Amino acid sequence: MDETLVRQTHIDGLVICLILSFSAYCFGRHWLMFAALLMGRTLLVSLHDNVYHYGTPVGVAVSGHNLFMPKFFATLVLNFNLHRIHHEHPNVPWIELPDYFARQSETYDQNF
Repeated sequence: MDETLVRQTHIDGLVICLILSFSAYCFGRHWLMFAALLMGRTLLVSLHDNVYHYGTPVGVAVSGHNLFMPKFFATLVLNFNLHRIHHEHPNVPWIELPDYFARQSETYDQNF
């Protein structure tokens, strides 16, 4: 196991916990609102993430759908609608995914 990767993962987890704790503290007596917002976001992310893999083969690393979405909305979701491109080129910044999509003459599998 790569010790550097494990150490980075532990640091990331700790920082995330600190940020969430500080956020709850900043909400003060309205911390339940923060918790509700966080749970709502978790639900949306969970549902949103599964859309890209629905019906794709299990165990295939480069699998996922490229879904059409108007440019404005695609920007809001950081071009994650180009999910197969993301899987093929995981190190490409989100802002460059549309360029990779065009260069590879990719097609949309369906609408979002």
